[in-house]
Amino acid sequence: QMDLEAHPVGKLLVGLCEAQQAVAGDGTTTVVVLAGSLCAAAVRLIALGLHRWKVIEGFNKALEVSMAAMERIAEGWRAVAVALDAAPEVQREELAHKCWESRQLVGEHGQVTVRRWNG
Repeated sequence: QMDLEAHPVGKLLVGLCEAQQAVAGDGTTTVVVLAGSLCAAAVRLIALGLHRWKVIEGFNKALEVSMAAMERIAEGWRAVAVALDAAPEVQREELAHKCWESRQLVGEHGQVTVRRWNG
């Protein structure tokens, strides 16, 4: 048992989880798992001889690239939302039905099997 408020990393995790809970209302386990994975990767890189500042620079660059990718994805969804607002009711109902069918394909527990494509 660790006093999370006394440990620097514990404080960080508590803050991350509180922020996630406030923004999304869920996902605190994901925050802890992701943070743990990032810490484990950092430890491996440092053990290989990389300076900790280089690891931080790499994580910051990865964050920039990830945020840019998410912004591109969000732009596409914004365009879909605008088109959907302008679409007739019949098309919106058809889209809702397609979404429902997709949910059925994903499965009851939200699990999807992903296979590598060697195209």
